[in-house]
Amino acid sequence: MAFPSGTPVVTLTGTLPSAVAGTGYGGQVVLTPSAILTDSTRHAVYPGGGKVDIVDGVFSVQIIPNDAAGISPAGWRWYVDVQPTRGKRVAFWADITGADGATVRLDSLVPTQAPGGGSIGVPGKSAYEVAVAEGFTGTVTQWLASLVGPEGPKGDPGDPASNLVTSVNGQQGTVVLDAVDVGADAAGSAAAAQTAAAADASSKVGIHASAADPHGDRAWADAKFALASTVSALNTYVDDTVNRIAAVENGTAWLAGLHVAGNAEISGGDLTVHDTAKGYRFRRGGAGLDLEATGADLITSVWSGTGFNGTQYSYDRYAADNHAAQHAGLREFVSALYGTVVHTIDPNGNRLGFHGKPPVAQQAITGSRSDGTALANLLAALDTVGIIDDQTTA
Repeated sequence: MAFPSGTPVVTLTGTLPSAVAGTGYGGQVVLTPSAILTDSTRHAVYPGGGKVDIVDGVFSVQIIPNDAAGISPAGWRWYVDVQPTRGKRVAFWADITGADGATVRLDSLVPTQAPGGGSIGVPGKSAYEVAVAEGFTGTVTQWLASLVGPEGPKGDPGDPASNLVTSVNGQQGTVVLDAVDVGADAAGSAAAAQTAAAADASSKVGIHASAADPHGDRAWADAKFALASTVSALNTYVDDTVNRIAAVENGTAWLAGLHVAGNAEISGGDLTVHDTAKGYRFRRGGAGLDLEATGADLITSVWSGTGFNGTQYSYDRYAADNHAAQHAGLREFVSALYGTVVHTIDPNGNRLGFHGKPPVAQQAITGSRSDGTALANLLAALDTVGIIDDQTTA
């Protein structure tokens, strides 16, 4: 019997007496619980017992003890049925108790009454119970031993001549039987019948397989059904679809248009990402190529990391509520991409530089207007910023 890990079990063992058992003595012991057992701890159900062979008069089997914790219903018992190949069969109800891992011997069991309400009916009194009722005292094993008497003397051998069969179907003496004498089929008839049956079966299977609709379940409502050619064509379509998808995934083929369910759509070369409140799109359907936003300010920036991480630089903000644009960070104007800087606006350092001049802070103009020093200083400051090229003379 197999039980889930942790199930409390005891080992029931028994040795039938040598006078009954002897070398090679066998049989079996059948154990049946009086109800379907449930184990609330391990969430298991044990619908029945089992049986174990008696080998040379000895058996051993693991079972759940009647006093095991968590086993229901209460008050159940074991029905022990000892079925030896020699000696009398003994069956009785018993409480088999003990701690987990304990060994319980058959000769220690005391037969008891069957439990009320069990799924196995109450058996009649066994021979052992009758013996106890008549005054026998002792265990089941002791009672089994009491049934065996001394071995009798060996009988004389019989006369071989007198033990011969003298008449079979009315024939005397040495008897030679044929199939008719014993009501059997003629020799070879079984093989012939088998060959004929196989041929008949093969013929019927062939007729059945070649029929258009032998069971009336192959055809659709329009009297069509899947032919081999239809299945082959469908397989070709499936293979073609798989190959096309693989080409798109590997970048060797392109989709004319892709519509993605959800908040993103790609159609006609335009990418639109949106939800119920705001969104943006890259659009090529207008006169130019547009990056547009809706429902919120449009912010453009660059991250120093490769996965939108690190430091975020060069902010541009395009307001959603008016014609306004803002830039955060140094702005350089160049004659060509990555070329020489021509003009510089640095809001962080509060500096300006034009026409190739390095950016400088706000210039202070000093001097007197009356004697012309203020004008000279102004020209020098404008030249430093790069707004003018001062080529005046004194």
